[in-house]
Amino acid sequence: MSKIHKQSEGNETQPEVTRLVQQYFDLLYTSDLELFDRVFDDQAQLYGLADGAPVVWPAAKYRAIIKGRESPQALGARREEEILELDFASATQAFAKVRVRINNMVFIDYLTALKLTKGWRVVSKTYHLLQD
Repeated sequence: MSKIHKQSEGNETQPEVTRLVQQYFDLLYTSDLELFDRVFDDQAQLYGLADGAPVVWPAAKYRAIIKGRESPQALGARREEEILELDFASATQAFAKVRVRINNMVFIDYLTALKLTKGWRVVSKTYHLLQD
């Protein structure tokens, strides 16, 4: 289970959001597309920078990328992940800052999650590559 370094106090939804983030970590390690569908909303957007240029992907493109790559688990890669911060704007909106290793790359991801009719889902992800 991941370590939480900082979180906002007194929120009863914290276990649900922590579970969502753990599923996110499991998804990135296993490339299990059923997990993808439980973690990301269909309309989610992913943002980052590549050589200074913005990268914006809809959830479907990110899903296809994960589907097309060999999982870190299959490659026998080291698993490394942690929740750096959880914050709650309300009982239906949360933010998670996480650090995660995918093979030799280490990322800081900012995940915004909403409690939708189908449960908690990531609706946006912003990523930064720390190490390659």
